[in-house]
Amino acid sequence: MLQTITLFGQTINLYDFFNNISYPAMILLAFMIRHQVKDATTFAKLADMNRRKDKKETLLSRWGVAVLVWLCLLAVASYFNWLTGPMISKLFLGTRVENFFSSIFVAPFTIFLCAVILRISPLPALDITASTVAVSLVCFKIACFCDGCCNGIAMAGGIMNHNTGRKELPIQLVECACAVVMLVILIILIRKKERKKGLLYPLFILMYCGSRFVSEFWRDDFPNVWGPLKGYHIQCIIGFAEGLVLLAVVLIWGERIAAFFDRRNQAFLEKHAKKQQARSKKRK
Repeated sequence: MLQTITLFGQTINLYDFFNNISYPAMILLAFMIRHQVKDATTFAKLADMNRRKDKKETLLSRWGVAVLVWLCLLAVASYFNWLTGPMISKLFLGTRVENFFSSIFVAPFTIFLCAVILRISPLPALDITASTVAVSLVCFKIACFCDGCCNGIAMAGGIMNHNTGRKELPIQLVECACAVVMLVILIILIRKKERKKGLLYPLFILMYCGSRFVSEFWRDDFPNVWGPLKGYHIQCIIGFAEGLVLLAVVLIWGERIAAFFDRRNQAFLEKHAKKQQARSKKRK
């Protein structure tokens, strides 16, 4: 495990480096799926309405505004995750540590509320955010491997962990591989035009909690709290139940929710169009 590297005479902590690189990775992915973002953002359509008819779409026009709005949503969601993470870890693990389960328990509801405020259809917003959360998870797991935290069980043929002084199963790499698979699945699904909106975040929750529940048996960083189960196992069970509930809500009421917000956002655009027409008449 490589905790630091020296580059241009500067010592770089790889744990911090990969944690920090998750943010530009999320932004890069947002640009990759910008058409999905653009179609879901009312303010992007508003920007398109306001530009001159003879002017081509620019960076700060429709999809540029869409990405900026999405970044605002992501920033607020990340803040609430940072705020609630220590409380969730204290409740389930008995100590305050970085806990990705805030992205499971809190993020879906934060994203939904932010989407309503920022004039984004909430179900597509959840779909868009699912893949970006997955790419951040890949970066986090690489960071954990470099640091030696979230350590695996002792294993004769494993990798030496300088934190514990023993050879261990590199469970961080196993979880990273799972995160890569999740990311690929989510990117493939989000690019499909004919899909039910809002399914991707519940799907991400189910995939993460399911894989994490299994991998937790090969981790050795927290003690058992209930028979063979650890605090993370309890979080996985609750998170999996939450994912099933969200999935049921989308499958049963998804079309009604989408139609409600589509009508609401369309009314907002029509109201703005009428104001534009009124201004044009006054100028004439």
